[in-house]
Amino acid sequence: MNFIQQKLARESIEGTGTVVPDGLELPAESVEGILADLANDDRVIDGNDADAAVLASDADETDAQLDDVDAAADAADPESETPEDEKMEAEEDMPDSAAEALDVAQESIRRRWGLDNRQSVARESYGAANRRQVARESLWTDIKGFLKRILEWLQEQGRKLKDRWLKFSNVGKSIQGRAKKYEAQIRALGKQKKDTISGSFVKQLSVGGKFVGNETAKLDEQLKVCTSLVDLLAELTLVGEEMVSSLEGAANPETASLASAKKLVSIVRDHGTGEEEMLGGNKMVVKTEGEGDEATTVISYVASEAEGEASVPTPNPGQLASANTFYKKVGVELEKQVQNYRKVDTARAKFEAELTKLVKRVDDVKIDDKPGLARAVRMVRRGVTGINASVSSAERAIAMIQKNLSAGLNGYIASGIAAHEKG
Repeated sequence: MNFIQQKLARESIEGTGTVVPDGLELPAESVEGILADLANDDRVIDGNDADAAVLASDADETDAQLDDVDAAADAADPESETPEDEKMEAEEDMPDSAAEALDVAQESIRRRWGLDNRQSVARESYGAANRRQVARESLWTDIKGFLKRILEWLQEQGRKLKDRWLKFSNVGKSIQGRAKKYEAQIRALGKQKKDTISGSFVKQLSVGGKFVGNETAKLDEQLKVCTSLVDLLAELTLVGEEMVSSLEGAANPETASLASAKKLVSIVRDHGTGEEEMLGGNKMVVKTEGEGDEATTVISYVASEAEGEASVPTPNPGQLASANTFYKKVGVELEKQVQNYRKVDTARAKFEAELTKLVKRVDDVKIDDKPGLARAVRMVRRGVTGINASVSSAERAIAMIQKNLSAGLNGYIASGIAAHEKG
C-alpha cells in the first residue's frame, strides 16, 4: 500500500517533563532509545522513498506513451516532413489494438495512484474524428495527476524528515551527556583484559571495509560530508522552486524550464561525480542519466561491495579518550546541523507552495490549449522527479552517517571500556 493510500500518524516530539534522578537516563532520552525511535521513522521514510521510485517510473512510462502517440501522429500528418515511405506506413488514426493496449497499461497505473481519469481511448473514441487526440488528452490528464501525487509525496515526506531531524537534535544532547560519563570511566580504567573487541560498531565505523573508529580525522571527514549535503539539499530544493515558479508568466515556458534543468545538473556535478565510500558499508554515487536537454545528474546512496573486518584491536585508554572527545564533538555538531537544516525546511516549504500553484494552474488546461506550457510542465515533472531522487538519497546519506557515528562510537567506546578491568 503506497503513501497515497496510507493514513500515517502525525507524530510530534514533546518533552515528557519527567524528573529523573542524577546519573540515570530514561530509555527515550538515552542514545540507544533515540536511535531505536529513529529506526521506526526510517522505515516509514524508506517506504515512502520506495513509493517515489515507483511513482517516477509510472510517470516516466506515461510520458513515454504520450511521446509515442505524438510521434505516430506526426508520422501520419500529410503536412509533416516525415519521409513519404514512412507516411504511407503510418496509420491515419490509432489502431484498435494500440488503443486497447494503452487502456490496459494506463488503467493499471491509474489504479495504483488513485488517478481519477476513466476515459477509455478504445471504447469512448469509436467514431471520433481522431482517436489519437483522445489518447493525448487522456495521457495529459494522467501527467497532471502525477504532478499532484508528487506534491502530496513531497508534503508527506517533508513532515517525516522534519521529525527525524528534531530527533537528531535530541540524540546530540544525549551524546554529550553520555560522553561526560565515559570520560570519568576512561580515567579510572585498569589493566586491559582482551586483545580484540567486536560488534556492530566495527561495520558502522568502517569506510570501504577499513575500520576508522580510531582515526578521528577520517571520522571528521564524514561529519563534514553531512554539513556539505545539508547545503546541497537547500540548493537543490531552491532550484526546484525556481524551476516551477519560472513557468508563471514566462513568454517561453520551455526555455525557462530548460534553464532550470541545466542549473540543476550543474549544481549536482559541482558537488562531485563518481563514487565515494561512506561509513557503514555504503557509498554515494553521482552520475548523469539521459542525453541532451533531457540529461539529469542524480545522486544515489547504495551498499558498498567492500568487505569489512570482524574484530578490531582493543583501544588503549589514550585512544578511548581521543574517541570520546570526538564523540562529544559529534553530539555538538548534530545540534548545529539541525539548526542549519532549517534553511532546507524553508526552501522545501517554498518549493511545495510553487508546485501547489502550478498544479492548480494547469488543472483545467487541455494539451493543445497551451502546447508550450504543456511541454514545459512535462519537463518540470521530470526535473522535479530528479530533484526528489537526489534529495532522498542525500537525506538518507546524512541520516546514515549521523547514525553510524552516533551508534558506532557509542559501541566502540563502551566495548573498549568493558575490555579493561576497573581501576
